[in-house]
Amino acid sequence: MRWFFSLLLFPLVALLTSCGSDGAGEPTDDPATGKYDVAVASGDLAVGPQRMSFVLIKDGSPVAEPVVYVRFFRLPQGASPELAGESAIPFSPLGAEDEVHDGELSGVYYANVPFDVAGTWGIGVSVGPKYDEAGEVRVQFEVKEKTQAPKPGDKGIAVKNPTADNAPFDQIHTGSIKDDGFHTMTIAEAVSSGRPSVIAFATPSFCRTATCGPSLQIVVRASARYVDQVNFLHIEPYELTPAGDLITREDGFPKLGPIAESWKLPSEPWVFVLDKQGTVVARYEGPYAIEELIYALDQVTK
Repeated sequence: MRWFFSLLLFPLVALLTSCGSDGAGEPTDDPATGKYDVAVASGDLAVGPQRMSFVLIKDGSPVAEPVVYVRFFRLPQGASPELAGESAIPFSPLGAEDEVHDGELSGVYYANVPFDVAGTWGIGVSVGPKYDEAGEVRVQFEVKEKTQAPKPGDKGIAVKNPTADNAPFDQIHTGSIKDDGFHTMTIAEAVSSGRPSVIAFATPSFCRTATCGPSLQIVVRASARYVDQVNFLHIEPYELTPAGDLITREDGFPKLGPIAESWKLPSEPWVFVLDKQGTVVARYEGPYAIEELIYALDQVTK
């Protein structure tokens, strides 16, 4: 299981001149070094161990380079960047290859990073197993003091979502997979059931992010292996009409549903894994690999 990225590989005094006054951490627009772009898929990052993922993009489409070399930097205001750690990270296929098409997301790069301070951070990504100064692409991201959505160690939020027993199916499930087995119980029931649970906040028909993948399909595939041991729930994060049409706000953006609001989701899709006590043990924001979900489920079903 490719899971942990050791952030504190170097002392805090490491200052890199290659990320000096040229705007360390900002996207690179130079044609010589900007043929790749990096889309950070994790927006709800905070101090402590955090799963962070990103997608490599070329010519507007996700690409699957076998391995990239990543350097993490603290970017303190008014001071030079501080190298916090570096490592090669392999590409991880999502595990639902027949559910994606040419030009769509088929995999992700991820690591579990122990962020030690809130503020602005940066990553430098080089294609290949080693650092490439000329080809490194740099982007910035924010690390907060606390996460917005539930994190590992938090209790699952026990809310009563609509189910197939009390709502039109098209209102609680979009997409081509019409498995009502994911809509037979509420989150409140799952949290108190004494069984592990997987809760997938995903909208197959109305995904709004650039890093969407077959999130629900991956959960469906995992469910075949654990259906007798684990509760599997699917929640549409946006409000839908009884016919399954998207309800928008006055500004034209989708209206977040009350269940997603209760879980304080800042984006979609999200997948949470809960243990038998209803405590969050893993969470996946945006694209994730089935190997990640299988690993977490193996832990909670032992």
